[in-house]
Amino acid sequence: MKIFENWELKIVAIIFSISIWFYVQGKGLVETALRYSVYFTGMPETLYLDEVNTPEIVVWVKGPKHLLNNFMNNSNRIEISLRGQRAGRLVFDISQEKLNLPSNFQILKIQPEKIIVRLAPIIERRLKVVPRYSGNRKIKVTPESVIVKGPKYIMENVKYVETEDFTNNEGNKKIGVKLISPSEKITLKPDSVNILFLD
Repeated sequence: MKIFENWELKIVAIIFSISIWFYVQGKGLVETALRYSVYFTGMPETLYLDEVNTPEIVVWVKGPKHLLNNFMNNSNRIEISLRGQRAGRLVFDISQEKLNLPSNFQILKIQPEKIIVRLAPIIERRLKVVPRYSGNRKIKVTPESVIVKGPKYIMENVKYVETEDFTNNEGNKKIGVKLISPSEKITLKPDSVNILFLD
């Protein structure tokens, strides 16, 4: 039968056709959205990252399917260096280089288009500990003061540090009590004190 004539060539032709189909499918251009987590490096010790407009950016791109699959399956990140920066508002543009995308990728849209941060100067003070104690026994706080560190604009209004509310109904001679931070942006060292009951 003629159908079986030159069967070797026909098989080669079929295999070649299938290969071309897979190649076209694999190399075809597609559009998709890629998510990038934002990371900051080189933070000066005297500054505090007070505000940032977004923790991630979304990039809509068009490119070869087989390359885009790699980016879709990875944990993409964009790094912003703050080394040498001063306090204030900073704006960073998002470029193709920062996204580490191949040159044959077309960026369709970036949201947001800029990363905006505000750096605040940090100051450190030693402030008195004020116990919030409900009881009649005399007490002694140890240490009597702690190191308080945070953004200058918040620290200017902080005059002392309070403990959590406590009492001593069990008659203990000594207990540990946590301190209350005046702000989530402020750190305390140490973050707790000992309370000695003197009588």
